[in-house]
Amino acid sequence: MSRTIGIMFLVGLVAMSVVGSSAAGSARLTRCVASTFTQSGSGTALFVGTCNGSATSLKASPGSVVGRVGGLNASLKGSGLDYAGRIGGLKTSFSAVGGTLTGRYGTSALRFELLGNAVIGRVGSRRVSCSITTLAPFGEQVACRGAGGGAETLLPLLAVFYAAP
Repeated sequence: MSRTIGIMFLVGLVAMSVVGSSAAGSARLTRCVASTFTQSGSGTALFVGTCNGSATSLKASPGSVVGRVGGLNASLKGSGLDYAGRIGGLKTSFSAVGGTLTGRYGTSALRFELLGNAVIGRVGSRRVSCSITTLAPFGEQVACRGAGGGAETLLPLLAVFYAAP
């Protein structure tokens, strides 16, 4: 009897963790790296890399970015400094004013500061930081980390900013 109760308790814990993670609405992508060898401002750029070991491929052009970020579909459209769309099925919106990026990712608020070659901020309560490295002769590498997830949020936006003329 006690063995049955113990097994039911464990099954309940597993079920709660599955429901809790799906309710969070976003994958726990903690490490994302993508690179392009296209000149900045050329109008189009293909970023390839990985997020937690899953393939990332983003095609960025002025006004849009489409592709996959670590297995999550990503599609953003916009103009200037305002973009909206979906990343992994979650509604996403960004707006840039000065050196600050704000917006929403699902139900989480976004707030990031541009500091030289780094982007540092939060997706909800999770801290996320990205570094931007110039590659020779042309190109750029974006590497994002978020201890509790959220690293996937900035790759599409930084890719579209890179491709913009």
